[in-house]
Amino acid sequence: MQKLLFDYVLIVELAEETLLPFIAYRFPISSYINNNKNKSTHTLINSIPQFCFPDTSVFPKEDSEVFTFVVTDSDGDRRFGYCLRKLQQGLGLRIPICFCLLTFHPCFSTFHSILQEVSRRYNRSSTSITDFLQSLYSQRFPRPGMSIDIPIPSSSGRAEDAGTFQLKREEDGDNLLSLHHVAVEPLLAHLDSQLILRVFGSLLMERRIIFYAENLSDLSSCVQTFMALLYPFAWQHIYIPVLPRALLTFCCAPMPFVVGVLRNCVAEIQDLPLSEVLIVDLDEGRIVLGIEEDDYRVLPPLALAPLEKSLVSICKTFKRRKKKKDSRIQRENAE
Repeated sequence: MQKLLFDYVLIVELAEETLLPFIAYRFPISSYINNNKNKSTHTLINSIPQFCFPDTSVFPKEDSEVFTFVVTDSDGDRRFGYCLRKLQQGLGLRIPICFCLLTFHPCFSTFHSILQEVSRRYNRSSTSITDFLQSLYSQRFPRPGMSIDIPIPSSSGRAEDAGTFQLKREEDGDNLLSLHHVAVEPLLAHLDSQLILRVFGSLLMERRIIFYAENLSDLSSCVQTFMALLYPFAWQHIYIPVLPRALLTFCCAPMPFVVGVLRNCVAEIQDLPLSEVLIVDLDEGRIVLGIEEDDYRVLPPLALAPLEKSLVSICKTFKRRKKKKDSRIQRENAE
């Protein structure tokens, strides 16, 4: 059965007094009918605000940030939650707002463009957002490298709301687990080749692994890149790239898991009864708590040697390019 382009779009805001997240807008609404399947879906949707704001005490430092989370429904299917979080305009305390899209398709660039358009229409009216999403909702997911021009009507009659939206998919391949749908750069920026290899080995051995970082975008990107590196294998256990503070007890699970948490949750995690857990500090590029074995040694020597060589070369190339880019930006800012 052909899956929809997306399942839901939510706008999640924070209550001014309590800073508790709530759903301010959702599309479509008609899916909330009274049967068992949709009751399960209703429960899933109501859990989304805590993933949009995994810790309401931490506001983004930039005007906007993007990140991705993953939720598993009652059938065991994983949905991607693509998020665009923006600080609202104004003086004083600028409370962020989160635009979130849920889909089974892994293609961040495509859905980021949709979220950007939703955020632009946010300051106009909810009708403008609904007109836009209604036009997209019945569309099929484009083939790799293809684009679709979708006419957008305006039920309000406003000329600025009508037009054409180009839905484009990059040449990313059809494979859910490939590296095409993730940003590899944050991982290369945070960890060296030896640490990447060590964590990769622990994933192959199905360990319990906790990643943490201060930046939400970097956290979700790094965790998802490690998952993609497993291809052609797939992680079959608990997988939560952004774990809300309210769900930290998941880190006590007796089975294998991969989770990501924000840095300010680490103290609480260290107080939990953890057992044989690998904890990786992405900001500092180090293993805080580890298992004695070098799991990557499980790889055959004929495979390990070229893998190590390739990783070293890739990391050196990336850091060299990053240094040149940073120097160019500094020169431009100084002019």
